[in-house]
Amino acid sequence: MLDNEKFIADMAARCRAAYINERTLHTARTNPNPAAYRPGPRWDGGADKRGAEHKAIWPKLAKFMIKNGLTPETCVRMRFAFRGETSGRAVLPNQIALEKYVDRYRGDSHNEGRTQQELRSLASETSCFQTHVQLTIEDEGKTAEDAWRSVLSDETLSLSPLFRHCVAATESLDNTAEYYYAQAVTQYLCAPTEYSAVWGKLIPDDFKLHAEALVSFAGKGK
Repeated sequence: MLDNEKFIADMAARCRAAYINERTLHTARTNPNPAAYRPGPRWDGGADKRGAEHKAIWPKLAKFMIKNGLTPETCVRMRFAFRGETSGRAVLPNQIALEKYVDRYRGDSHNEGRTQQELRSLASETSCFQTHVQLTIEDEGKTAEDAWRSVLSDETLSLSPLFRHCVAATESLDNTAEYYYAQAVTQYLCAPTEYSAVWGKLIPDDFKLHAEALVSFAGKGK
């Protein structure tokens, strides 16, 4: 299990990478061969050329994403799209983590059909998992435990990080569960109520408690 600080640091790195990607794509609209954008001390933290000290902005963005159950890649891409509706100027990092955009970032992810979507997802993933476990046992002669581990680690299959983590945790496949833990938390926080209602006991209690604690931790301070 990742501690809260490590989780936020990893999320901050994702925010930074997402911004660099979108800022570079933005520049490419007018420059066909742009160099990758470099944030510099104003956004990465440290002293600028004038000697002024700055605090890195990425942890603030990370806490915003966690608190609101959002993913950095989607939000940064959408924020640049919002700006494109009214202006051709690039979005600055401090113009992303704004409460007024939360509903737009979420889009349709919190609509009334979300529970049914998650129900279908669970049924589909369970069927996919069970089918490939059986095939692995029959075709490769593996034990049930080895088959479970093999299928859960197969990135070519349509299994979400949350499903992979929860099934692995249930079967005490600790290395596999740990590998998908951070991605699973991010997925769960996008719709915790719906996931808890539909997936039920498949989601470990300690997983839900840590996700709740992480949101609380992210909401402290600015």
